[in-house]
Amino acid sequence: MRRLVLAPLIVRAVSLGMPAPSSPQPYGSVPLDLLLDVCVLPADDCGPTHDVMTLSVDGKPLEVGVLRTEILTGGPGAGAVQTELTLRPMRAVGPADLLKQLTPGARLRMRASTRMADRMMLVSSVEPSKKK
Repeated sequence: MRRLVLAPLIVRAVSLGMPAPSSPQPYGSVPLDLLLDVCVLPADDCGPTHDVMTLSVDGKPLEVGVLRTEILTGGPGAGAVQTELTLRPMRAVGPADLLKQLTPGARLRMRASTRMADRMMLVSSVEPSKKK
């Protein structure tokens, strides 16, 4: 009988001591759609870059200078995303004809979806960028 009285109290005490569930979509799990103006390094006429990120294209690292970052979907600010892009290499995936355009000296505008948690960038369009 005594066990039946204590059981609900023990369950209640344990459930109150447990941490609250985390948010359903932690940072980095939701894809971000980005528009990036980049310059594949080394480049002569790149101009001032904000940061340099490393993209792994077909297993080969490419240094890319980021001229401008625009976030097309909701999420963290452009500064936070740009900082995250420069911390660790990102793996670029997409159609081969788009990835072939990432050559040293190229100044490009890229549209991509990123999965920060997976360190992956799905490139959906690459076009020459206009000089300012």
